[in-house]
Amino acid sequence: MPLIPGHRYIPPNKWAASCLAANDKAYFNFEHEESAAQPNWTLAEKEPWFEVQSYEWEYEKGSIGRFLDASEWRISQAFQAFAV
Repeated sequence: MPLIPGHRYIPPNKWAASCLAANDKAYFNFEHEESAAQPNWTLAEKEPWFEVQSYEWEYEKGSIGRFLDASEWRISQAFQAFAV
């Protein structure tokens, strides 16, 4: 049953379906997360993408009121935690 005309419905795989049906565990789909928060940059210091802002960075100006720099990643995550 497509939710959007022209898109096909893909049911969750067996493992994901078991998580969704269970009362004792949670299932997180991080590929389609809605948070636009900056990552924890201290965990990514040696990564090639260290402090490279994502396309979602510009959303901070509209939601928080200004762009946050990389040193303010905790503020970015805290705001998104309350906004979601």
